[in-house]
Amino acid sequence: MTKRTALLVGATGLVGQNLLPLLLDAGVWKRVTTLSRRPIDLQHRRLRQKVFDFDTMAAHADAIAADDIFCCLGTTLREAGDKARFHRVDYDYSMQVATLAQRAGAEHFLLLSALGADEKSLFFYSQVKGRLERDLVQLNYPRTSIFQPSLLLGERRQQRSMERWAGWALTRLDPLLAQGPLSHLRAVPAQRVALAMRQVAVERPFPGPHTYTCRDIFAWSAALSLQSER
Repeated sequence: MTKRTALLVGATGLVGQNLLPLLLDAGVWKRVTTLSRRPIDLQHRRLRQKVFDFDTMAAHADAIAADDIFCCLGTTLREAGDKARFHRVDYDYSMQVATLAQRAGAEHFLLLSALGADEKSLFFYSQVKGRLERDLVQLNYPRTSIFQPSLLLGERRQQRSMERWAGWALTRLDPLLAQGPLSHLRAVPAQRVALAMRQVAVERPFPGPHTYTCRDIFAWSAALSLQSER
């Protein structure tokens, strides 16, 4: 059986940097391609790096071809600087990847979204995430897997004071949130999300669109090694 190929967009982000070595070590993909603005300090015989400005993505359409597409792009309003830039990164780039990959024959699109994604939300961040989910589903991939983690835990290149404080608070509330109706609010280590995304891609449990909440993320990653979990 011919092994599949994978494309990872956002490999330098918190989840992406945990996901890349998992994809390379899985043995399922004969080639893993990354799309990024800067080179990644990693070498592997199955790794192919494509470095370019995402604003010129259409000119590099030939690089956006794989069986399984992992999209971990994302920023914050503060990092983006304004709503237009945030929309460009979180919506425009992701949808362009999804559209170009589909044209190239991709079968499975796995999106890192966020808890509360809703196109009708009062919050701009959640609105954009919700519109992205809606329009991605309308592309009708054979499989679309949407992951909606709550607050992500892990070492970031840029420390975010509010997220650090929220992570501290939610970590201490974790025993109360681990079970029951509020379990979808649990802060989740980035490696847990990466492990869940890899396993869903390997096992392909559901055709069509399917959404994975924090409960699902913890369940899908529970059986795997969490040695680097914080």
